[in-house]
Amino acid sequence: MRNREIVLLEILKAVAEERQSQLRVLYLLREVECDGHYLEMGYPSLFEFATQSLGYSAGAAHRRIQSMRLLKTLPEMASKIEDGGLSLCVAAKTQSFFRSEDQKRKSEGSAKLSAQAKQEIAHSMLGASMRECEKKLAEISPASALPAEKTRELSLGKALIQFTAAQELLEKLEKLKGLLAHQNPDGSYEGLFEVLADMALKKVGSAAGPALSNNDAQVASVSTVEKSKSRSIPVEVKRRVFARDGGCCTYKDEKTGKRCGSRFALQYDHAKPFSWGGETSEANLRLRCRSHNAYTARKMGLNN
Repeated sequence: MRNREIVLLEILKAVAEERQSQLRVLYLLREVECDGHYLEMGYPSLFEFATQSLGYSAGAAHRRIQSMRLLKTLPEMASKIEDGGLSLCVAAKTQSFFRSEDQKRKSEGSAKLSAQAKQEIAHSMLGASMRECEKKLAEISPASALPAEKTRELSLGKALIQFTAAQELLEKLEKLKGLLAHQNPDGSYEGLFEVLADMALKKVGSAAGPALSNNDAQVASVSTVEKSKSRSIPVEVKRRVFARDGGCCTYKDEKTGKRCGSRFALQYDHAKPFSWGGETSEANLRLRCRSHNAYTARKMGLNN
C-alpha cells in the first residue's frame, strides 16, 4: 500500500494536467469553429462534430462549446478554468445566459450587455457551484436564466425533451388538446406533439420542400427556357431535386466522402452559381443545409 501523501501529490498533479488538457481542448475547438474545419469535414454544426466525431455526450459537448465561446469574449477567464476557479458547468451556464440576455435585449430594442458587465458577472461566478450560479443569474435577469432547451436520449426508444414555453404558447397547446382530443384521448403532450408532427409532415411532404423563393405561382406560367434563366425555382423542379437528394444536405468532405445529411434549414443551391450563369435547372440544383450553403459560397468567393 502506497503512502497517502504520495498518492495525494500524484492525483493533484493529474488534476492539474487534466485542467491544462481541458483548456487545450477549448482552444482547439475555437480553432475548429473559427476556421470552419467542422464544415469542411461534413458536419453542419460544431455540436454535431463534437458529439459524432469526438465522441462527447450532448451535455459534455455543450459545456465545452459554450465555455470556449465564453473565452472568446473574456479570454482572461482561461486561467480561472485552468486553476479550477471556474468549472466548465458554470462557464457554460454563464455564456448561455449572456446569449439569452443579449437576444432578449435585442428584441426589446435595448443595448446588449457590455463587455465590462459580462466581465463582472463572470468574475462573480468564481468558486460558485452550479446552484449558486443559477441563483445569481436569476437575480440579474430571471427570463435569461431559464433552463436551455435540451434533448436527452433515454432507454426503450424514448427521449426527454425540455424547453420553456411562454404563457401564450401554453394556452394555444391547451386549446389544441381540446380540439384534437379524439386523436389524443389521454390529453398528453407527447400524444399532442405526435399528432401535430404527423399533420405538419403531411402538409410539408405534399409541398415541394424547403424553398428559397415565394414566386412559384408566377413561375408556373413561364416557359421552360425562361425558367432556367430565373432564380425562382418551379415547384415540380423542387420536388424532383428534393426527392433525388433524399431531403437532406448533399455536401461531402472531399477527403473522407462523409456526407453532411442534415435536414435542418435546407436550401436549394446552384452548383454553378446563378451569378456565374448557372441555370435554375434540376441538373444544376442541389440541397444544402444553411451552414454548408454559406460555407460553399465563402469558398467560392461569393457573398451569401
